[in-house]
Amino acid sequence: MIRKAAILFLSAFFLLGTWKGYVALWVDNTPNPQKVFPYPVSSLPQTDQQALKQGIEAETPEILAQRLEDFLS
Repeated sequence: MIRKAAILFLSAFFLLGTWKGYVALWVDNTPNPQKVFPYPVSSLPQTDQQALKQGIEAETPEILAQRLEDFLS
């Protein structure tokens, strides 16, 4: 059972984008974000805003953590 859970976790797909003007996280192509962060996209530099509007993929939790740190720090 633990092995199956680990495989499912490792195959997760993460996407950072925008939701109602805020930075948001989608997991596994769900229609609604799993989490919306209290950071307005409009407060970010223009290049970051554009990247989020297009969507930023993260293949692993480590890459996701780094991307979030880049945008939310």
